[in-house]
Amino acid sequence: MMSWPSGVGRIVLDTIDSTNDEGRRMAKELDQPTWIMARRQTQGRGRRNRGWWMADGNFAASLVVHLPDKNDHKMASQRTFSAALALRDTCVELTASEGPFTLKWPNDLLLNQGKVAGILLECTEQQGGLVLIVGFGVNLVRSPPNAIDAQNERGKRNRSVNLRCETGVTIKCEDFLICLATKFQEREVQLQKEGLPTIHADWLRRASGVGEMVKMVTENEMIHGRFEGIDEEGHAIVSTSDGRVRLPAGEMQIGFRGHVDVTDH
Repeated sequence: MMSWPSGVGRIVLDTIDSTNDEGRRMAKELDQPTWIMARRQTQGRGRRNRGWWMADGNFAASLVVHLPDKNDHKMASQRTFSAALALRDTCVELTASEGPFTLKWPNDLLLNQGKVAGILLECTEQQGGLVLIVGFGVNLVRSPPNAIDAQNERGKRNRSVNLRCETGVTIKCEDFLICLATKFQEREVQLQKEGLPTIHADWLRRASGVGEMVKMVTENEMIHGRFEGIDEEGHAIVSTSDGRVRLPAGEMQIGFRGHVDVTDH
């Protein structure tokens, strides 16, 4: 069993509205990077303020980190990639199964092409610095009851899945937290020592959809093209009939045809 990483705090709550919201409320009281885990989350959120469904036994936790430079939003946003790698590292470690886990830009973890986890990264300015809150939601034992089930061109399914059903492994939330905290620390050391290029390279090696046709949905438009990867800023690079496009944010749908509703769960 892994030990808890030194210099990192841990708070475990029975019930909370949102671990990200609790992290924002508690940030002023925290003097070290701190994980906040909830056994039950009543108002979990995904990207764009969408609701995040959580069943008993599934995982919800947020890491709160104080960054000294309040203008360092760029580096803060890049934690999406190191956090995604740490999340995948954790699932691979605990299930002893590497191949089925892939990363989908910008913040999803796929298992057998189904969504098993998501990340919500938020920043807020407090006390002259920047507070980074990285939220993780993982379907350990149950999937959402009304998950999307849309057929794509290759016969794969855009569905939500859970670790227990797909791998046969049941993982306790506390064990998942210890492993995730350890793996995040390892990726943080890599980021600090080796820089973003190595993080981006590791992410791309584990990414889903590279070289495939995708639909990119942003707040203002819908773009079809071939996903070529990410640039040095972490923006998605999509080759379209009108040329290459770089997108800082959006929703990626890989290989789909027809209309697919875009939701977190």
